[in-house]
Amino acid sequence: LSTVSKRWNKTTFKEFVTVFLIGVMVFVLSGDIFFVIVILLGYNTINIQDKKIYRLAFVYSAIGIVVTLFLFSIGILQNVISYRTDFSAEGRYSLGFNHSAILPLLIFYMLSYYIGYKSKHDKIKMNVILFFLILASVIFELCKSRNAYYGIMALSFMLIILKQKQLNKWLTKPIYFLTKWITLICIITSVIPSILRSKNILMPLWYMYDAIFTNRSLLGASAIDSYGIHLFNRISYSNYVNTRVVV
Repeated sequence: LSTVSKRWNKTTFKEFVTVFLIGVMVFVLSGDIFFVIVILLGYNTINIQDKKIYRLAFVYSAIGIVVTLFLFSIGILQNVISYRTDFSAEGRYSLGFNHSAILPLLIFYMLSYYIGYKSKHDKIKMNVILFFLILASVIFELCKSRNAYYGIMALSFMLIILKQKQLNKWLTKPIYFLTKWITLICIITSVIPSILRSKNILMPLWYMYDAIFTNRSLLGASAIDSYGIHLFNRISYSNYVNTRVVV
């Protein structure tokens, strides 16, 4: 409805239609509708102030967490127990969510939204950062999600550094560079090890890599061996969960 009722100028409308059709093509070829959703969200929120988006995202995430934990506490949602891919026997609890990583990631997102809402690091309150650090530590003991936990630690550490004027002067550019290119860096450090391992190249290196990153190259290489590398892979969600209620 927002897309239909939106006032478009000619150039932006042509751009939207082109990108949207690409998204539809990706959906038809792969079965993944995520790209279409991102396009619709992006073009419909382009004129909304960032602070408003951060605030709403923070509030909705908090409401979602509270509702999910409540439904879990009264037995409607189940506690899905998962295990790491390093064959560890240590259980990871989901606390009503569909996977043990979801709750920790939501906390990480909420911290990111808070930082984005405050915009400038001098407006960010350290007692709020301390609260997120304590909360992340407690949740880590239950969910064992290292990515979200380390992400919160890294964000907090960078904020503490940026509040120190001298350190801020030295480290602002390196931190800016890292945050600008982190997505590409993560893609490279995920895809290249998987491809090289699938070809049995530099195997001792990937054994060490997997000891740190929970068999990421092994899983990637197994996927490449099973499905190959294609421009579009078919995605199916039909067997993803067995529960009637999914959060």
